[in-house]
Amino acid sequence: MNEEYRGLRLYGGCEPISETLLGQVTQWRPTGCIAYKHRTGLITELTRFQFPMTCDDENVAKCFGLEVARILLDSRFRDFAIGRYESEKRRIQEVVGGQRTGDDKRLPADEKLQKDPQDQRDETQDKSQNQASILHVHVENLI
Repeated sequence: MNEEYRGLRLYGGCEPISETLLGQVTQWRPTGCIAYKHRTGLITELTRFQFPMTCDDENVAKCFGLEVARILLDSRFRDFAIGRYESEKRRIQEVVGGQRTGDDKRLPADEKLQKDPQDQRDETQDKSQNQASILHVHVENLI
């Protein structure tokens, strides 16, 4: 079962539980997830859950999973909205980052500038110092 609610997709489902040696399904455990569908059609799952109770009927378990997803979304909507925003932002960065600029295509391979190995070492050292200072700031905030 699925449904669109507050701009996100809710999915309710169930997993079979077999408590006999022959593997016959005797009960169902409700499950669900909350996902976001991008403009391109890609679906990103924001969270997935399994409810710790069992139901005797499969359809009841699916409906219960869907309703738990709705309650979870209502109670933590702000967090899911932030997750949706970050997911969309990452997706845009992947698309933009994967495109090449036209400048690289126009220059022949022998005309491209080569970086000096000393400059590369300096950049690596600067990056590691920046990461260390960021880590230091986070540690100070925790103390």
